Formats: sequence, structure tokens, C-alpha cells
Amino acid sequence: MKKVTLLVAVVLLAMVWSCGNGSSSSDLSEDSNSNSEKSMKKKYFEKLKTYDLSTEEGMLKRLSDYYNLTVPSQLSFVEIKNKDSRKMILKAENVTEEDLAKLNEWYKKECQRLVDDGYKKTLMQDNAESMGMIFNDSFYQKKTDFSTSTEWRWNSISLYSVYKIDEKVYELRIGLNE
Repeated sequence: MKKVTLLVAVVLLAMVWSCGNGSSSSDLSEDSNSNSEKSMKKKYFEKLKTYDLSTEEGMLKRLSDYYNLTVPSQLSFVEIKNKDSRKMILKAENVTEEDLAKLNEWYKKECQRLVDDGYKKTLMQDNAESMGMIFNDSFYQKKTDFSTSTEWRWNSISLYSVYKIDEKVYELRIGLNE
């Protein structure tokens, strides 16, 4: 009887150990994936630190590197705002109809390119005219490479333009959320 009790105890102990405490190959695989995700995430954030987003140069470099976005030469840098996200403000004054057509064409091409690059588009306003101004506003987001099925990280950008018809002023705001 003692042998049977001892045998049952050993079998139960072996079952508990193999189910709960032992490292199976799937556990090792998950640890490896977790380390890989952590490494990718760390590299991503380390690279972000190399951009000085409080400067025009840093913002332009980040826009170019991450979004393949280049700003039209007609637009001049105004300022960078940092509240909930980074916003770069650019402006063009004395905008002719030809200049406006070029800026609008650039805006539409960039919006389409972001969608083609896999960004999900949320359109807020599309050539909405109100109080002597024309507005365009859209937001784009894409999961980062280190997103998981339970924890999504987004790489996002917003493009907002307003054209003041009477003043002939075009303003573009580019927002980055980190």
C-alpha cells in the first residue's frame, strides 16, 4: 500500500511539475518572441531619440525618414508646438491660384501615398469651405513592427491644411503622435 501511495504521489508531482512549472518549447518560443519584440521596441525608441523634434531640421528629417514626406518649397517654417503631440506649422503667403493648385496636388498625393504605404486613413475634412477658408484634415495610423495581438503601438501622422481665401494664405500643420 505504501508503494502504491508513493507511486501515485510521484505521478501527481510529475504531472503538476510538467503542466505548471516546467519550460516547454512553446514557453521558450514565447520568451524568444518577447525578447525579440523588446529588442525591436528598444531600437525603435532609441532611433526616435536621435531626432530633435523641437527643431525644424529634426522634424523634417523624421518626416523624411519615417513617412517619406518632403515639404513643398512654397511653404516656410513657422513653429513647432508640443502639447499632446508634436505639430510643425508651415505657411505660404500671397498664394496664387497656380501655387494653391500645386499645394493641393501635393497634399492629395501625400495622403494617397500614406494609404498606399499601409496607413489607415481617418478623414475629418475634405475641401470643406467655411467662413472664407478651405479646410483639409486627415489622420493616418499604422501598427508598428513591435505591436502584439494584445498591445498595439501606432505610428501616426496628421495632415491639416487651411487656405484663407481673402488673405491668400495657406497653412499646413503636420502632427506626429509618439
